[in-house]
Amino acid sequence: MTVPDKLLNHSSPSNQALEYWQNNNSYAPVTWTEEDLNDDGRPDTVLIYRVAPDKCLMCVISNTAQGFVVSQSTRAPLENQVIKSKDIDNKPPIEITVSGSKNGQFGYGIYRLENDQLIDLFAEGMNDCC
Repeated sequence: MTVPDKLLNHSSPSNQALEYWQNNNSYAPVTWTEEDLNDDGRPDTVLIYRVAPDKCLMCVISNTAQGFVVSQSTRAPLENQVIKSKDIDNKPPIEITVSGSKNGQFGYGIYRLENDQLIDLFAEGMNDCC
């Protein structure tokens, strides 16, 4: 499967995964992107959400045949968040790149969703921007 780099960040309109999130969580979505991460033909949603004024987290809401499944969360940039999907190794799952800043400190990371966990493949400056 060949997928070009995609830069898809949304703040609205909502999708079914975000509606599921909002019905089951009190944390406000900041930005999100939709991509079929595991090549099952269903769009999954990568979500950055705010848990405190100075803290954001990221998760994936997988769209499965049984319904939505929310992955474990991991740190996310506080400001200027950008989410991209990139097929680094030309096979599922598609990797997720996240970048952003906090108080002028920039960071980025590359993640892969495996067994409903976001695996940190590489990060630079994430401690400073998250």
